[in-house]
Amino acid sequence: MTKNGTAVLHHRNGSSESPGILTHKKPDGHINVKVEFGEGEGKVPLDNIAKRAESYKPKERVTYKMI
Repeated sequence: MTKNGTAVLHHRNGSSESPGILTHKKPDGHINVKVEFGEGEGKVPLDNIAKRAESYKPKERVTYKMI
């Protein structure tokens, strides 16, 4: 950590990086989103969410421990 509060990270390959200080800005605005879950018109079915989440799940990789 340097005197001004930033950290310098040194990598094994000889490179280094120093992340900048994040400023605390107020948001320009916000959006309210209301979602109803369940069955019926205008509602998001929970079954569809579960199916979609399953499709995004990464496939199991074969490792040397499994062989």
